[in-house]
Amino acid sequence: MGKRKKLMVVTFILGILLVSSVLAISLGTIGATSGSSGCENKRIGLVGASNTWDTNPDGSALGPSWRNVNIIQEMCPGSTVFLNAKGGTWPGTQVSLLQAVLLNDNLDYVIIDPSANGQQDSSGITPQQYKDAVINLAKIVKDKNKNIKVIMLTNTPTKGNPSDYGSPTTIQRIKDFNADLLNNKLGVPNLIDFAVATYSAIENPTGSDACGKYCASNGGGLGDGIHFGPSGRRVVIKTIVDTVFKKISTPVLSSTSTGPVGSNVQSSGVSCLNLQRCNEIDEVWRLSLGIFIRGVTEIWDPLVLPPKWREFQQTQPGVTVTPGIPSVGLATGPCSQGMSNIEGKYCIDKWEATIYNKNNPSQQASVYYPAKTSQANSLYNLWSNGWKGTLPPNSAYQQMPERGPEAQQGFEPLAVSQPNVIPNMYVTKEIAEQACLNAGKRLCTESEWVQACKGSSSTQYPYGGTYVDGKCNTNQAGKYPPGVVGWTNVIPTNQFDPGDPRNGKAAVDISGVRQTGSFSGCTNSYGVYDMVGNLAEAVSTPSSSGNALFKGSAFMRSGNNLNCNDNIGAHAPTYTDYSFGFRCCSDVGQQASIPSSAPIVGASYNSAAKKLYNDLLTKTNNLNLVKAVVANSVAESQVNPTAAGDCGSYGEKNNGLEILGKGKCCSFGLWQYNICGGMGTGFLQAYGNPSTSEGKFAVLNDYQKQIDYMFTVLQQQYSSKINEQMSVDEWVAWFVVNIERPANQATQIKTRQKIASDLQAQGVFNTGSASQSSVQTSTQTSSSDIKQQLKNVAEAEYIKWGKGTKKESDSDMIPVVQNYFSVAGCAGLSPTIDPWSAAFVSYVAKEAGVTDFPVSCLHTAYFRSIKDNPGTCKAYPMSEKSKVQAGDIVCACRVTGSETDCSIDFNDVKGFSHCDIVVNNLGGGKVEVIGGNVNNNVEKRERDLNVDDVGRRWYGFLSCG
Repeated sequence: MGKRKKLMVVTFILGILLVSSVLAISLGTIGATSGSSGCENKRIGLVGASNTWDTNPDGSALGPSWRNVNIIQEMCPGSTVFLNAKGGTWPGTQVSLLQAVLLNDNLDYVIIDPSANGQQDSSGITPQQYKDAVINLAKIVKDKNKNIKVIMLTNTPTKGNPSDYGSPTTIQRIKDFNADLLNNKLGVPNLIDFAVATYSAIENPTGSDACGKYCASNGGGLGDGIHFGPSGRRVVIKTIVDTVFKKISTPVLSSTSTGPVGSNVQSSGVSCLNLQRCNEIDEVWRLSLGIFIRGVTEIWDPLVLPPKWREFQQTQPGVTVTPGIPSVGLATGPCSQGMSNIEGKYCIDKWEATIYNKNNPSQQASVYYPAKTSQANSLYNLWSNGWKGTLPPNSAYQQMPERGPEAQQGFEPLAVSQPNVIPNMYVTKEIAEQACLNAGKRLCTESEWVQACKGSSSTQYPYGGTYVDGKCNTNQAGKYPPGVVGWTNVIPTNQFDPGDPRNGKAAVDISGVRQTGSFSGCTNSYGVYDMVGNLAEAVSTPSSSGNALFKGSAFMRSGNNLNCNDNIGAHAPTYTDYSFGFRCCSDVGQQASIPSSAPIVGASYNSAAKKLYNDLLTKTNNLNLVKAVVANSVAESQVNPTAAGDCGSYGEKNNGLEILGKGKCCSFGLWQYNICGGMGTGFLQAYGNPSTSEGKFAVLNDYQKQIDYMFTVLQQQYSSKINEQMSVDEWVAWFVVNIERPANQATQIKTRQKIASDLQAQGVFNTGSASQSSVQTSTQTSSSDIKQQLKNVAEAEYIKWGKGTKKESDSDMIPVVQNYFSVAGCAGLSPTIDPWSAAFVSYVAKEAGVTDFPVSCLHTAYFRSIKDNPGTCKAYPMSEKSKVQAGDIVCACRVTGSETDCSIDFNDVKGFSHCDIVVNNLGGGKVEVIGGNVNNNVEKRERDLNVDDVGRRWYGFLSCG
């Protein structure tokens, strides 16, 4: 029977089947109980061992019918499953598998399938140790987020295995453990929400303690009495679904089942004489059940291929719905203004984004510069008066475009979706991610972007399956900006540099880049515009090579680069030019917001925060990590080491302790150590595990012990991670996810990133003494603070580079140099080809808090700018070298090309140069310096400022502060 004829049959017999199916459900003959809650659209983690994994030991994928992810998603439509499983583990070593799954935010459930390894005689693991290890897995989940529901499975049968897995002792241990889990939830009902009897589900025959047909080789198993095949896996997942969600799932047939006759899972004695006919009946059966389950919230749509359930949309009276044309009055679901609802799965901006100032939403950023202050200013300096500033006399665009709020410190990008405006160009992936986050949204994944572009009909173009010239803003190869723009003495005169902001201005002037929504035919039934053409758009998914990925082509591209599948993936995440833009996505029901511009952190916290910052610097040279740790302390306790918090009902019901008038609180100190089952437990154990309330209180409120223990945990559990160099925002997010683990992580990350920003602006992260009893209200930074910061950052970078042992070509150092280039405003240069010593100095200055440092990829450019326009830093000739201190920047000319000697006049700074950061003044004109791109790494060297060598002559130094 053909698919369409079959659908006609559905319409005729649907009523009869619906009645009979509902009756079967009410009588309990379908094989599952009905209920109001289900697992549809849930985010589910699954951790297990060899009966759970979806790959072979060699890493190749198992067949589709074996994969637990597929089975769960079939039984729980719309669910997202995060699976991590490995054979040969025991619950004590399944911790790393679980931690990897918990990296995924907003999980609703975590299914834990504890490995039976550890139960056998030869394991050397006692029953109590095994039980404790399983409990620990549940505790890790609850420490991450107490709202995640933990589903714990029993061990499955092992009798018949030739090793000691099948011994009577092992079998009895397994049965004792299972009974404890099912009857008592291992004594921790606060940690285990659901216990599922998968042992009895797999046991075959009943009472045999064996897995029988499910493990038999002729039944798809491995024939070893332990490992079952696809049918066994389906039985396990169905048991979970029926136990936890009490919903109708695809039944597993038994000899008395009234379920679908065409099911792939059949017990012995049940056969299907005509598979095609059985499958057709199954489809009708599932359809009738689906209508019963879904009610009027979804409808079956036979006009799409393949036919599928979709969200029911009630049209308003008088509204005509035309395919491909969005209609006013269509119910689009709970998406924010300016966004479209995509099949009830997520929301996406209707138009390419424009950027405003998060801290003053009335200010729109210039569309011609990157919406990141350091990068925007670098680009402006680079082209207006820097090394690419030479233009021919007849240039049509001599003047740089007008600046916006992105030129000022304190600017933060905020993405806005609106029609009839020029969207922001010069967008990097990093800027797009931050702008979306600040708007309460996120950058779209590639799959989300492509689905929204193709529309409900899933065509290659937003408007259909065949290219139509002029439908979208594409194929305008003749509208490249005029060639005169951006001519330099570096680039051939018949080319231009797309990074020059003047090119963006020209692209708009010649109607290359157009206002959002200008091409009314470049849309689909979802009501999204310009997804092909105008600007290529950043997505969160990296390209196959690990670079940033931009989708949808741009106005000047032609040929095959005009459809929803077009990729641009050759650029680093920090690269940008006039052809790159973005739009945002969000979860359905997540309302975008414009955050308040008011600082979260008041001056009353500054003194304690400054003291904590200085004290933490004795533990690590990773400045950004320290800033994140301080920001989290402000959020958790307002930097109060004696603050006690209430863990809510979790603390009241479980292990809440009376602590000297504090009541049954269970979180204490700077980072609110949780002694009801979190880090506080280890904290107390580390200091003798006192038994009395007074003893606990003395440990919990000890300021130095709190600091010491925090870094003990970081060094023991994350020894390699804490040496990585990430931005403050990245460290804040990492700390929230891995250490603090609040329930509302996404919101807390944004809040704490704002706290860190406020602390930075208020001068808290400048080194120097601070009394905890005094209140620091000044935002001014002393000279010694700035110099110390410059030295600290340089030393930290030196350590990052293995104290001179790593090379720029090392895979882990390439992104480090790329970040230097990005900060210096010359993103896209090659770490192994282009010089990066000036970018290194620029990076160090910015990280040290020198907010007005004129970053550049040429030493002479920033030196000349500081000399002509002194601010935090001032320039001095080397004749005043006696004033040089640690934290100053010393500069010398260097030879290049065919030169044999060099000279730079302090009063006319130009040419090639190299500068280093002084970290120690050794006296007598000798200094110890750290510099970048020295022998292709970061090196520490001794220099004599009294000696001018051929090829290196000192001409001046910069003193900041």
